[in-house]
Amino acid sequence: MLLRMAALGCVLLLASGQLVFKSAADAGVEAGTFLAIRPLAITFAALSIYGVASVLWILLLQHAPISRVYPFMGLAFVIVPVLAHFVLGDTLGVRNLLGGVVIAAGVVISVAG
Repeated sequence: MLLRMAALGCVLLLASGQLVFKSAADAGVEAGTFLAIRPLAITFAALSIYGVASVLWILLLQHAPISRVYPFMGLAFVIVPVLAHFVLGDTLGVRNLLGGVVIAAGVVISVAG
């Protein structure tokens, strides 16, 4: 159970990093260049989140076979659009929702037991 929670934590960190990358892209558009201080600072924050997630992932892999924890990464395809909907106001269509259900079911099937 702890390994599954750790894998889910890594996925949540990576998903949040994606939202921060999107914020960096938006800041670059607002500034007229990606090389302005604000977009670069936000990009650094996103890379830091990815760095922490990577270190946690390596620690997790020391204790679990990759075949048992890697399927959790598929949840990023569900979590990112949902978070983007609530945090950034992105639209979620029926296809997004159905696809998310299929992906989540696939993860449950592959890691159950």
